[in-house]
Amino acid sequence: MTKIIKIEILVEKEFATNLYAEFKINDLIFTEFDRLLNFDEIKENYRKALKKLEGFTTITATLLVYNDGEWKMTSSNIQSSFRYVNRYGDIKMSRWDGYSYPNFLDALGKSILGDIKELVDKGNRTYIELIKNNN
Repeated sequence: MTKIIKIEILVEKEFATNLYAEFKINDLIFTEFDRLLNFDEIKENYRKALKKLEGFTTITATLLVYNDGEWKMTSSNIQSSFRYVNRYGDIKMSRWDGYSYPNFLDALGKSILGDIKELVDKGNRTYIELIKNNN
C-alpha cells in the first residue's frame, strides 16, 4: 500500500478579535515515487507567508504519515509536530505529546526554521525507511 509523507505548516496572524489570516504550506511525497521533501522550497514559501502576514501569531508544523486513500486524519497519523505562539512579542514553543501541545516554553523566533528543517529531515528519513521496508 502506498504511504504518504506530508509536511504541513500553518502560519496564522490575528489582526483583531474576529479577523485573522493564514497560509498553509504543504509538501508531500508518495512511497511510489522517488523524490524527497524539498526544504528549500518550504523555506521560501514560509518566508513569503511571514512577509505577507507581517509576522505571525501562531505557527504549527506537522509531519504526517498515512495510507493513500485515508480521508480522515487522526492523531495517530502525526509523527512529529510543534507549535510556536507569538503574543505581544513573547514567543513560546511546545512540541506535540500525542494529545496536545503542553508546556509552552520561551523560544527564539530564529529557531523556527531550524525546527522546520529537522521536521523535513525526519520526513525524508521516514520515506527512506518505508522504501527499505517496502511499506
